[in-house]
Amino acid sequence: MAGLSGILLSSRLGSAHPNGGDGMFLQAYAAVFLGRTVFKEGVPTVIGTFIGAAILGILANGLTIMQVPTFLQDILTGIIIIVAVVAQKMGSERN
Repeated sequence: MAGLSGILLSSRLGSAHPNGGDGMFLQAYAAVFLGRTVFKEGVPTVIGTFIGAAILGILANGLTIMQVPTFLQDILTGIIIIVAVVAQKMGSERN
């Protein structure tokens, strides 16, 4: 998957730069944590990660259309990670 992601990123950028995907770690972590809260408690799944990535993609697209600065988008993504972790912890404590 990492190789496929590298190919897609280099085709999008038009070149293969070793630092091309540095800014995508936060979104990747957020997608996985969001996916963990969508399905099975604390168990990351491919479907959950896909749904988390879709939610973050829609959010990022909407924020870009509203011309929100990039640093605020990263702050909102961090807040989403924190909320997802807290929601997962609260859900596991109830059971």
